[in-house]
Amino acid sequence: MKKIILPLLIVVLSGTLFAQTPQTGLVMDKVVARVGNMMIMQSDVNGQIAYIAQKDPSVKLEDKVLQQKVLDMMIDEKLVISKAIEDSLEVSETQINQNWEIYLQNMIQQVGSEKRIEQLYGMSIAEIRQRMKIEIRNKQLSDMVKEKEFGSLKVNHNEVEKFYNSYKDSIPDIPESIDLYHIIKKISAKESAKDDAYKLALKIRDSVLKGGDFGEFAKKYSDDVYSKTDGGNLGWFDKSKLFPEFAKGASALNTGEVSMPIETPLGYHLIQTIEKNETQLNTRHILFKIGKSDNDRIETMDFLKKLKDSVDKGASFETLARRFSDDKDTKGFGGSIGENPMESYPANIQTLLKDMKDGQVSDPLPYEEDSYQILYRKRTVKPHKANLTDDYKRIEQYALVFKQNELQKEWVKKLRKTLYWEYVK
Repeated sequence: MKKIILPLLIVVLSGTLFAQTPQTGLVMDKVVARVGNMMIMQSDVNGQIAYIAQKDPSVKLEDKVLQQKVLDMMIDEKLVISKAIEDSLEVSETQINQNWEIYLQNMIQQVGSEKRIEQLYGMSIAEIRQRMKIEIRNKQLSDMVKEKEFGSLKVNHNEVEKFYNSYKDSIPDIPESIDLYHIIKKISAKESAKDDAYKLALKIRDSVLKGGDFGEFAKKYSDDVYSKTDGGNLGWFDKSKLFPEFAKGASALNTGEVSMPIETPLGYHLIQTIEKNETQLNTRHILFKIGKSDNDRIETMDFLKKLKDSVDKGASFETLARRFSDDKDTKGFGGSIGENPMESYPANIQTLLKDMKDGQVSDPLPYEEDSYQILYRKRTVKPHKANLTDDYKRIEQYALVFKQNELQKEWVKKLRKTLYWEYVK
């Protein structure tokens, strides 16, 4: 039987950058490898092994074979980062701050509080943040260059079948799952609220054009909490990663020029283009969110209640999702979130689903900021052996990530031949 480590179950060592293990005790440290101008320390290798040992107590820190394997994986990851830098990819301070906040909240969920985190690390949250910013930046650079190289990769039906026939004995059984759908509606503001935001944006623009400091106005008025403290700076972004309206407006500006208010799903933006090239933009902005009232929220919930009533009377949830859902990622699939085990859903959703029967629709509940959703528990999928008839999409995803992993291995082998690196004895 062929063995395969399925992509969705792989624990990539480079991914543990977001799970740094606090050091306990003093260890003699030394440089064990160089990649470009980056160094890998023995303590870095030990830290990765200590993280693995948390999951598998049989792992020993002094295992030389494992140490070499971990070191080589860390070298490979830094080669990927070197390639990103060589390709002039950059990560903005805003992106780093956003990912730091996500990391911090995940840590709080794991250990209970910021105070507990500080106790574990033996340093303040501010000190942890400064250290983690480098790791976060490197992880994002790695993700960006991999997306650039392999993001458009696809698998055809023959590749999926070949993958399944080769590895079907090692594909895990499908556990009992909930086939779940949703319809999301964003809260729409009244025209008067849009007018107020637009007029304020125009007023600030006039002040900037008369000599006001764009950065100071961003600090005072911007509703973008991540960039306002940095004067609205967003840094370099690929145009494809920005809202189309934002990218189009910023691209049309001359260097230093300030745009008219430009509307995106976030609200109105005043944009100042700092630098630009054919594919990327370096900008700063002032965001004016459009206020939503309590009545706007009530109207959104009432609309979703009407959709729920329609399904209760026999209407197709999937048809309604294709017509009315504001979630671009799922509306084309009738609102399908997928078939997932109960425990994979957030605790509040688990509680809700346990009280629902197959075929039922939930009452409206908050989704993300300024939006609500209704959930449709279509059916319960019984445990079974994965097969191409019932689980094609899942197996297709396995096959795609497997193909990406195989091509990445060959790509990294080439990086080892073209970029500078060395072991340090």
